[in-house]
Parts: sequence; structure tokens; C-alpha cells
Amino acid sequence: MEINIGIRDGGAPVQLDVDMTADALVEYVKHKIADDDTLEFTGSDGARVLVPIQALGYLKIAKAEQHRVGFGFV
Repeated sequence: MEINIGIRDGGAPVQLDVDMTADALVEYVKHKIADDDTLEFTGSDGARVLVPIQALGYLKIAKAEQHRVGFGFV
């Protein structure tokens, strides 16, 4: 799942591909906001991103891709 993390007073958003569902991401972020904790994401490629919750501007969760098989979608 592709996510874009907007940083307050920052430049371009941080783009990362993570192995989580959209629902799991939302619950994770809500939990971290409630606990005033740091967000920690590990990308599919092993890249790690830490974002202090106070610096979070937004989190955009990209629409899941449909996988093509022949002429159809799965």
C-alpha cells in the first residue's frame, strides 16, 4: 500500500510503500495519535521512516491497485 506522509512546515511529502492494509494503517495512526507517540513505518524495500506525531501534517493512503491477469482484473 502506497502512503504519502505530509510533514508540518516541511517540503514535499515522504512517499513510502508499506505492507499494511488501509484499515490497519488507520488504526495504527489513531493509536499513535492517542498515545502522542512517534510513527514508525518500514517500507517494502526496508527503508524506515520515523515521524514525531507533532510533525504529522497528513497521511494519504493510496487506492489499492487491482492486479491484471490477462484481460481482466483480480
